[in-house]
Amino acid sequence: MPAGPAGRPRRGGDSPGPRKTSGRTGRLASALSSPMKTLRLLLAAPVAAFVLAVSAPAAEATPAGTWKWTQPGRGGAAGVERTLQLELKDGALGGQLLGWQAGEMRIPDTPISAASFKDGAIAFNVELTFGDNKFVVKYAGKLEGDTIKGQIERPGFNGGEPTKTDWLAKRGN
Repeated sequence: MPAGPAGRPRRGGDSPGPRKTSGRTGRLASALSSPMKTLRLLLAAPVAAFVLAVSAPAAEATPAGTWKWTQPGRGGAAGVERTLQLELKDGALGGQLLGWQAGEMRIPDTPISAASFKDGAIAFNVELTFGDNKFVVKYAGKLEGDTIKGQIERPGFNGGEPTKTDWLAKRGN
C-alpha cells in the first residue's frame, strides 16, 4: 500500500486525486457543470423569488385583528382614541367598534354592518343611536400590511352635508 502523509498507509480520503465536494457545494458544482443545468438554475431562482414575493403579502392580507386610531373631534374638539375589532370568517367581514365615554356621554360597543373586504379594500358601517336620533357612520379604506388608510363619513350636523375625515388605523393590541 502506498504511503500517505507521515508514512502512514493511504486511506480513501488521503488519495492524491481531485478533492470531492459534498453537500451544497457539490450540488452547485454539479448544477453548473453543464450549460443547460446552469440555464435552468438561473431561470428558476428569479421565478421562485417572484412567487414568494407575490404570495407572502397575499397570505398576510387579512383585516382580522384589533385596530386603533384617534378620531378627530368635531369643530376642532379633542380627538378620541378608537378601537375596532375585526374578524374574517369564510370571506365574511364582521366585528365591533368598541365603546368609549366622554364626560356623561357613553357610547356602547357597536357591531359593524354592511361590511365588505375584497382585494385589500375594506368598508363597513356603524349605526349609532343618541336618544331618539339614529345615524350611520361609514368607514372605507385600503388595507396595506398593518395599516388601514381611508376615510370616515359622518352625517352632517342638523341634516347638513356629511363630514369626511381621513382615517388611519394601525393594527394593535
